[in-house]
Amino acid sequence: MSVHDTLIIQGQLQDMQRFSMFLCVAAGLVAACDSETASFPGIAPVRVTVDDRDFDVYSDGRTAQAIRMSFDVDVSRERARLRSMLAIRQVTGCEIETDSVGGDQVIVTVDLDC
Repeated sequence: MSVHDTLIIQGQLQDMQRFSMFLCVAAGLVAACDSETASFPGIAPVRVTVDDRDFDVYSDGRTAQAIRMSFDVDVSRERARLRSMLAIRQVTGCEIETDSVGGDQVIVTVDLDC
């Protein structure tokens, strides 16, 4: 086997390793997308759509969490939080204690005032 052949085989092995790593990461992300959250064990999410964005909302009556399930090119933190808060209000029917809002563009957690 020539040095050239050895380099080609090593390159193919590296490509296979990268692809395997990609598959593992992708499988982990897909599995995590619709699993229950640690904060709300045993509580099934309610899927709701706000401004063409899908959210899974979890609530135990005191607190709630909205997880954006759809892709969003609008990365404005403020607009993302407002949409999440609207999703929570739509599902729970409760007011949100505005000083309790935490999270980011994907996951927002709030305290409820019912």
